[in-house]
Amino acid sequence: MRFLTSNRICMNKADHVIDWMLGEGRTTGQDFVGYGEQFCARIVDAGIPISRWFCGVRTLHPLVGATGYIWHRDTGRVSEELASWGDTQSDAFIKNPVFIAAHTGQPYRCRLGTERELEYPILVNLRAAGLTDYLALPMTFSDGTRNPLSFQTDAPGGFEEDDIAALTQIAAVMSLVVEAEARERVARQVLDTYIGRRTGQRVLSGSIQRGMKETILSVVWMSDLRGFTAMTESLPQDAVLDQLNTYFEAVANAVSGQGGEILKFMGDGVLAIFEIPAADSTREKCAAALRAAFAARAAIRKINQGRGTRDKPTINWGLALDIGEVSYGNIGSPDRLDFTVIGSAVNQAARLEALGAQIGETMVISQAVAREVDVPMRDLGTHTIKGIRLPQQAFAPIN
Repeated sequence: MRFLTSNRICMNKADHVIDWMLGEGRTTGQDFVGYGEQFCARIVDAGIPISRWFCGVRTLHPLVGATGYIWHRDTGRVSEELASWGDTQSDAFIKNPVFIAAHTGQPYRCRLGTERELEYPILVNLRAAGLTDYLALPMTFSDGTRNPLSFQTDAPGGFEEDDIAALTQIAAVMSLVVEAEARERVARQVLDTYIGRRTGQRVLSGSIQRGMKETILSVVWMSDLRGFTAMTESLPQDAVLDQLNTYFEAVANAVSGQGGEILKFMGDGVLAIFEIPAADSTREKCAAALRAAFAARAAIRKINQGRGTRDKPTINWGLALDIGEVSYGNIGSPDRLDFTVIGSAVNQAARLEALGAQIGETMVISQAVAREVDVPMRDLGTHTIKGIRLPQQAFAPIN
């Protein structure tokens, strides 16, 4: 009978939070940081004396291995912390009770207010901060993977048993919430990684049918490695991949640093755009694209200072910029689509980049871009370009 009474009491505490989680909390439209702040506030309102909360979620991102959310009662705020893939292999990450709970699928509880020796450094730190009890719980997703959740209190004597029971039930429901949030985040991260942030947003918003497109004004960036075919014949594959990745990283950092977006890596080529919404300045976007070009050139020059060996040859590259209206959307087969841009500005940027290789210029700027920027230019003359009806005047930055 005491068990039933205790269970009824803990259910009342848990119900207050669970009702919100499955009802109003699901429709607030806020991010997980805001959700976590309200979630913890409702636990406190339910009479469960938590003073600290942690939630950890593994991610699928090339740089980030896990994301942690930490709430403190004193501030009422949740902070978000990112752990690199290297961090997730460290002792500080692995020798931690939340990792143990996620790995074993079993709860971990430790009363911190006793004089016992504590086996994990984080518990020592929490006790020194005045906390008295620690509870780590696994959140099991539908595919069997587990992520951790933990609660701490500074209440004298620690958590009551009905608090533990209520938090255990809350954690079981929280696993559903976190799984949904984690899967959405993974979808966003994968799309951002493979097709770019803006394009990924368009795909997630429903632009997934063949032929769906919009016409946008954009500065088009086309660049590639020169001598790449000969390089693939003379270098080991690992050295070729190193050359490609080093070059791609320099270009991608420069483009994203000025607000552009990489649309695709094509062999040794890069197609990027600097979209110009109606409210934005064409001159500023052209200037941003040119600043990105200078940043990429500076980065590659710095890389080349430490190269020049057989296994690490210097990077020889070329770039062209043009501006114009392009069709931005889905092309391909009905069930295998590519989100890209097509149009005369894309074709001309590709032709101008090839022209640069022919005449020995690293950067070739179209007349349309050159007249929008205040950077001194050298006139490269007027050229008849294959596939382009009218002869094109080309320019190169003087500096």
